[in-house]
Amino acid sequence: MSAYFMGDLVLSPCGDGYRYRLASTFRFYSSDLGAIVAVPKGFEVDLVSAPSLPLEWLIGGTGHERALALHDYLRRTTSRSVADRVFIEALGVCGTAPWRLAVYRAFARAAGLPR
Repeated sequence: MSAYFMGDLVLSPCGDGYRYRLASTFRFYSSDLGAIVAVPKGFEVDLVSAPSLPLEWLIGGTGHERALALHDYLRRTTSRSVADRVFIEALGVCGTAPWRLAVYRAFARAAGLPR
């Protein structure tokens, strides 16, 4: 089964200008994990904790907030390698161009992360 998001990401600003709080639980089915990842209501995200690379260039602009929120959660609850693998998978679901995903995978490999 292919990966997919379940429902919309609904965020409300925390008031500090850079963090957001989930207004409802947000879910993603990861075929890589064979499981649903549930980011709980109230979880705070900054949408920028993805590995340092010119991220906006890499993922191609806006519209990837769901993948970024998912990565924020996974970076706090699991290993970096798992978080990055699922992030790549989620970017694909968001419509990131295959060549951009290939660049990201190459970066992850160079940084010593599993494929």
